[in-house]
Amino acid sequence: MTFKNPYRDSKGRVLLIAAQLPFAAVIGIKFSPEPCATAANNIGKLALGKRLAQRIECHCDDAARYPLPPSSCRRVRSEIDS
Repeated sequence: MTFKNPYRDSKGRVLLIAAQLPFAAVIGIKFSPEPCATAANNIGKLALGKRLAQRIECHCDDAARYPLPPSSCRRVRSEIDS
C-alpha cells in the first residue's frame, strides 16, 4: 500500500510519521520548492531504524493534479469502511 500526503505540512511531519509504518511507499506532494526541500531534508534525518516504509519521496507539484493510483484509493476506502 502507498501512502500519499496531499495535505499542507511544510516540514514533512506527516511523511515522517507515515514512514514509520510498513507502507510500500510514502509520497509527499508540496506546492512550492522550499517546503519540499525542507521535507526532503527532514526525511534524510530520520533514523534508518525508525523507517518501515520501503520508499519515501517528496515531490514539488500541485496535489490537485497529482495522479493517485485507483488501486490505492480503493484499498484506503475499504480500510475506512471496515
